[in-house]
Amino acid sequence: MNSPRRAVAAALLAVAGAALAWLPLHTQSELDDWAAELWTTGTPATATVRDRITREGGNRSSDDTTMYVRYELDGRLHEAEVACFEVCLPVGATVPIRVSAADPADFVTDFGQLSGHRGETQGVLGVIGLFLLIAGISWSVKLVRARPRPRRRPAAPQRPVALRSKHKPGR
Repeated sequence: MNSPRRAVAAALLAVAGAALAWLPLHTQSELDDWAAELWTTGTPATATVRDRITREGGNRSSDDTTMYVRYELDGRLHEAEVACFEVCLPVGATVPIRVSAADPADFVTDFGQLSGHRGETQGVLGVIGLFLLIAGISWSVKLVRARPRPRRRPAAPQRPVALRSKHKPGR
């Protein structure tokens, strides 16, 4: 692959990485907007934590805890899971929720957590994007540094320059 093609490939790699790195930020913003909208427009209900499971983090530094809740809506019993990010309630605790009219499995808690595990895939893609962005920028810098520079000829010896003026001295 010649140098211009490599430069284009490096630039495309950096752009693709930047787009993937931006994805989780955009997704989180959209989820925050949806949670706020759902809290104002959703049907009120009360969920009870029926179970709480913690899985070891594996190669991650923190464990993954999920609350399993049960709630009644329109005479039907529903069960769902809520990821424990900031708040993790004990078994038996109740929490006010607002449920989407279009999807009874979609709700937001009074502490702002949406049901399910949303945005995890986008987070993984964001990390991959960050690596691609760094690789693309590093490759671009390497290509710029490896570019052959034109050789400069040694400068000719300079002769003294006589400054002349068309004005006579003293005027």
